[in-house]
Amino acid sequence: CRVSLFRVPTSRDLVRLSALDALDSRESRIAGELQELYHRYQREIEGDVLVQLELRLDALVEHGKTLRATLFEEESKEHSNTLPQAREAYRNHLQERQKLRSRRDEKEAYFEQICKNLYAKWRELRQIRQDYGFTSTPWRLTAQAQEHDPRSDGERKARNIDAEVEEMNYLQGDSRLVERLREQLQ
Repeated sequence: CRVSLFRVPTSRDLVRLSALDALDSRESRIAGELQELYHRYQREIEGDVLVQLELRLDALVEHGKTLRATLFEEESKEHSNTLPQAREAYRNHLQERQKLRSRRDEKEAYFEQICKNLYAKWRELRQIRQDYGFTSTPWRLTAQAQEHDPRSDGERKARNIDAEVEEMNYLQGDSRLVERLREQLQ
């Protein structure tokens, strides 16, 4: 959910509003709540944390492929002294990836909740204005859905699911996964 919402009131508009004006009407209260939600939304967008977490996760997945190849190479040797270290490195890597994925998922859920709350509050304010037939706050409301690429979103989700299945199975010691991964490398 990506939303560009409304024009934030200018400082001139804010100077005209006093603390008592915010308590004046239902519309003013809802507009204040909407403004607070919008500021939270803007902080999330400007912080760009989701994009950074996603890029970090992609980098970890790529690094994991190298670690996995090294692990399988060590396992194929008859007498490998570094096999325990390769296993431990891969296990630590998967645990780190799992932690980062859960952090990203939490942030994503938080952002989606902000978007839903923001849109619901926007609709509530719009309805109040329609019911009363006039506007008593200086904000002009517009909501625009931002375009996204469903194909790339689907690919990203598929990559994440595959990586998560790999993590869970390897960390739980599923030998069938190890065999499947070996087949993929060949």
